Amino acid sequence: MYFQIFLIIAAFIIFLFLVFALSNDDFVLLRKNVSTEGLFNLAILTSFFGLFSARFLYVALNPNIKFLNPFVFFLFPYFPGLSLAGGVIGGSFFALFLASRNKMPGVRVLDIFSISFLGSLVFVFFIKFLDLLIFERKFFLLDTLTFASCLIFFSLVIYLFLRSKIKDGASSLFILIFFSILGIGVNAISKDPKLLFFLSKESFVLIPIFLFSIFVLFKKIKLDFKKDLKLKK
Repeated sequence: MYFQIFLIIAAFIIFLFLVFALSNDDFVLLRKNVSTEGLFNLAILTSFFGLFSARFLYVALNPNIKFLNPFVFFLFPYFPGLSLAGGVIGGSFFALFLASRNKMPGVRVLDIFSISFLGSLVFVFFIKFLDLLIFERKFFLLDTLTFASCLIFFSLVIYLFLRSKIKDGASSLFILIFFSILGIGVNAISKDPKLLFFLSKESFVLIPIFLFSIFVLFKKIKLDFKKDLKLKK
C-alpha cells in the first residue's frame, strides 16, 4: 500500500517537473500568453481527473458490489485497482477541454502533458524494475522489455519535440499509438483474464484508442502536407 502511494506521489512530482521543463520559454505558449501558474493549475486538475477516470474505468471493467461504497471506490491504495487506459483517455479529453476553455493552445498543451506523463511512466517502470531486481531478487523479461521500450520511445519523442522536428499534436498521437500497442501486448502476455483469444478487458478499450489515433494522425499528415504544398506555391 505505502509503496503504491509513494509511486503515485513520485510520478506526480516527475510529471509536474517535466511540464515545467518542457513549457519553460516555449514559443507557442509565450505567444498565447499562457502563464506557468495557469499551466500548472491545469496539470494538477488533469492529474486528479485522470486518476479518477483510471479508477472509474477499472470499476466499470471489474464490477463488484463493494465499489458502491464511496470509501472503497476512492481509497484505491487500500482497495487496489486502476486502469492506465482510463487515466490516459480521461486525462487527455479533460486537458483538451479545459485548455480550450481557458483559451490555451490545447494541442500544444496536450503534447507537453503527454510527453510528461510518458516520462513519469518510465520512472514508475524503472522503480518497479529495481524493486523486483534488488528487493525481491527476481528478473522478469516482460517488465524489462516494457521499461526499455518506454525509455527508448520517450527519449525519441522528447528529442523530436525539443528539436521542433515534429508538429503540434503529433507527439500526443504517437504516444497514444505506442501506449495502445504496449498495453495490448502486455495484456496479451500477462495473466489477466482473456475474453477473446489474447484480448483482455482493457484491450477492448485500447483498440479503439489505437484506431482513433491512427485515423487522426493520417488525417493530420494529409492536412499538413496540403498546407506545405500551398506555402511552396
